[in-house]
Amino acid sequence: MQTVHYTPHHWPRILLTVCSVLTLCSVVPLAWSDHADDKAFALHEDDLLTSIPVITSATRLAQKVNEAPASITVIDKATIASSGAQNLPDLLRLVPGFQVFHVSTNKFGATYHGFSNDFPNRLEVMIDGRSVYLPLFSAVDWTSLGLGVDDLERIEIIRSSNVATHGSNALLGAINFVTRSPLKETGAEGGITAGSLNTRNAYLRVTDDLLHGRYRISASHQQNDGSRLHSDDASRQYMNLAASLTPTLRHTLDLRIGLDRGHTRTGSLKSSPLQRERIGKEVFIARRDYSANYQDLTWTQQLSPHQSVYFRSYRNYLSADEQPITAQELQRYTESLYHVPVELIQLQLNANPGYRALGEHGTTSLYDMELGFSHTQDEVLKLNAGAGYRHEKASSLMLLQSGTVSGNKGRAFSNAQLNLTPDLVFNLGALYERQYTHTTARSTRTSINYSHLNSTTFRLGYSHSQRLPSLLERFGNFTLYQPDGRVSDRVVQANTALRAETLRSYEFGLLHALENMNGYFDLRIYREEISDGIVSYWIPAGDDLPGARSRTNRNAGAWTNTGAELQLNLQPLSTVSATLNYGYNRTQTSNWDQGGPAVNRTPFNRAMLSPRHTVSALISWQVAPDMTLSAAHYFMDKVHWLEGDDRKAYNRTDLKAAKIWNRGLTRETELALVVQNAFGPDYQEFYDYHDFERRVFIQLMMKYH
Repeated sequence: MQTVHYTPHHWPRILLTVCSVLTLCSVVPLAWSDHADDKAFALHEDDLLTSIPVITSATRLAQKVNEAPASITVIDKATIASSGAQNLPDLLRLVPGFQVFHVSTNKFGATYHGFSNDFPNRLEVMIDGRSVYLPLFSAVDWTSLGLGVDDLERIEIIRSSNVATHGSNALLGAINFVTRSPLKETGAEGGITAGSLNTRNAYLRVTDDLLHGRYRISASHQQNDGSRLHSDDASRQYMNLAASLTPTLRHTLDLRIGLDRGHTRTGSLKSSPLQRERIGKEVFIARRDYSANYQDLTWTQQLSPHQSVYFRSYRNYLSADEQPITAQELQRYTESLYHVPVELIQLQLNANPGYRALGEHGTTSLYDMELGFSHTQDEVLKLNAGAGYRHEKASSLMLLQSGTVSGNKGRAFSNAQLNLTPDLVFNLGALYERQYTHTTARSTRTSINYSHLNSTTFRLGYSHSQRLPSLLERFGNFTLYQPDGRVSDRVVQANTALRAETLRSYEFGLLHALENMNGYFDLRIYREEISDGIVSYWIPAGDDLPGARSRTNRNAGAWTNTGAELQLNLQPLSTVSATLNYGYNRTQTSNWDQGGPAVNRTPFNRAMLSPRHTVSALISWQVAPDMTLSAAHYFMDKVHWLEGDDRKAYNRTDLKAAKIWNRGLTRETELALVVQNAFGPDYQEFYDYHDFERRVFIQLMMKYH
């Protein structure tokens, strides 16, 4: 086994001066945001619907949304509860321009502006600022994060390229799931959920004091039987610990560790016409067992009331074990093998012990360190600067057949907010990344925000962002062998010469506070130009396989996204809150060459690579002090997924009713009924055979303060 190491156009180009403040190194600490200045960072759940929110994810600086260089969506705790969402991706349906889909009952995907397969890879997803990106899959595995909906305080979503702040993975945007801080909770909370799909979920969370701080322990069990058609069941158990310690007034230590273990069953829930004729809607479903864990430690020293330094280090690990397909299953579900004897198929499998039908098999780890400095609360200038180092490692007999691969990345970055006048704010961010001995990426972002009469803000923004290729994109390879050892098929070949993808983004933003309605209106108009996109490319399989071809990755893609997004948050009455989100996006592709025969040269030149229109709305009504009703509606236009093929437009309405009983000031019980897709009909979000039908859940929650 070998180990491989790797350490523009239509509009005038904007010349940017990279911030010189890179002396100490890295981001404003997320831990400090919870301790050093709670008034600047802490968000009350009601504030998010009645005023302009304060966020930290856009630049790592505490900013009001009207000061940020990008459009932001904040989903607060009250909105999370009202939505009735049963998993983390479901909450992202409330974000303009986002698409969320069930690949199968327990496998999810979330992307921004379409153009995706079942492993979206151009969005950074974080939990409390810790990246949960997996080098092995070049994407996020939503089922193994050690986190549930009940653990969340809020979600901050950056709806534009955020590479200048969070690195390559944030090419199109970034999501930060912020969990409940142990410093802001007391007592214990537990709950159970039961309902459709034979769902049986339970969680327990306990918070208590330490000598110099507070800790929280959370544990959960989640289980369901999947759909009746495919029995794509899942089960998971996770536990996490969060502790915040302040041994002195100037020092803070934040610790987060977690475990997540379980299994899912999934597959490619579609088939060819010949397969449908032979076996109907039956498809191969594989069980994948997994074990994941993480450790996250942040130390912060406050140098003055508005200056701090910090050091952060974290580690993620995942082991995924997909069950091998049997010879009988391979014969049944593969057209070309219908009439091949099982004995011959078994000999072929014996010659390829690493073969997995779905490819979700292997181990991966990520180690990350950052050192940083921040200066905040200055009337003229806020800034942070820092540097970091990341080590990634992955192995898989299916995805990385030639051996374990690992890589090192270094980065240096800085973000600054300059208040030119009380009404004029300038943001500048820059990041430099290097995969040692190989590829570099340089990303910059700038915006100028003008506020008029303290109620309306206009924003002009530009970013030049680059995404470094992932381990899987660079080194992915797999070859099938015949029983006598000869090559049967080179399925995938590695391409270690990949360059970084490039995105140029131009945007206009309008943020208007609706004082009489206790809310705000956010409009974003944008154009995104992607070049050197990493896409699948056909090449000759080799001289020993004349006429055959195999796949590799090349910087052969180019497309543009042009559109507008609208976000409206209102609280017209103290008992009523509402949010409305709309996204319009037009994706246009160039006729890039994908190799192979002429018929295969332009498969991505389609009009449906992203849905033209997406809509979501949520209204919550507190009909009595102890009773709340809410309704959410989602619409997504037709789309072509790169793996799931063409999907029709759909509408979905979710309803929730919750009743609360209080016993004094210390005990609270809530009983809720959630109905998803209440009015039907069944619809498909990704694959042909995964129906999302009406689903009903009953939830019971008990809290002791």
